[in-house]
Amino acid sequence: MIGEGPGKLKGSTIPAYIQIELPSLNEYPQPEWNTEKSVSNALARTVNATDKSESDHAYDDLLFAVGNSHAGTYFPVVLPVIPVLGQIMQSEDSWASFTVLEALIDIYGSFEPEPQYEEFAGQSLQVLVRSAVSQLTAVVVAIGNKEGAEAESARNLLEVMSNK
Repeated sequence: MIGEGPGKLKGSTIPAYIQIELPSLNEYPQPEWNTEKSVSNALARTVNATDKSESDHAYDDLLFAVGNSHAGTYFPVVLPVIPVLGQIMQSEDSWASFTVLEALIDIYGSFEPEPQYEEFAGQSLQVLVRSAVSQLTAVVVAIGNKEGAEAESARNLLEVMSNK
């Protein structure tokens, strides 16, 4: 569940240098309910969140685009999405960062691979996911050194990462 949110912030635009471009997702198994645009739509909703309600919906969309939020699982499609989440966090948009951080807390801390997808490309999917999230540590630390709910979420993610 998403926390309180960054407060009463007006939506900001994502700087032009942040481009959401995903590699081809064809080689990554994903939920059977996904359409061709499920992942990109979830990312766009994340980027465009301007308040708590939109953030909550983006969070749900994101977790269902990469897995099964109700079951607490993810599919290999989460791997190419994680670096994009890092790009979104670098945008310094509070609602987008907050949404991403809350999703990463679940992905890293409590979610696990969907049964039958414990391995991907001959490696543990959980190890690959945690490694990919760990590569975002510098961005997460920078956000955690600020004030606001997204900073609290960043600190929570760092704590989860240190306990796993």
